[in-house]
Amino acid sequence: MAQSEAKEYSKKQGFEALDFLQAYWLPNDSGPIPQGCEIFSLLRESDLEPEEYLDRFFDTGEEKQTDYWDRE
Repeated sequence: MAQSEAKEYSKKQGFEALDFLQAYWLPNDSGPIPQGCEIFSLLRESDLEPEEYLDRFFDTGEEKQTDYWDRE
C-alpha cells in the first residue's frame, strides 16, 4: 500500500519515487495505528542519479537494517 501511494504521490508532485522503502517496527503496546497514519517520511532533492543517491545516503555499509524480501 505505501509503495503504490508513494508512486502516485510523487507522480502528482512531479518527482520520482525510488524503489526503496523503510519501515519501523512498532512495539505491541503502542496500540492500534489508524490506516493512513504517517510514522516517518523523507523527501530530499538531489542532482544525483537514483542509484548514486541511494548509495550515497542509504548504502554506506554502516546500516543496521534488513531487506524484508530476503527473509521470505
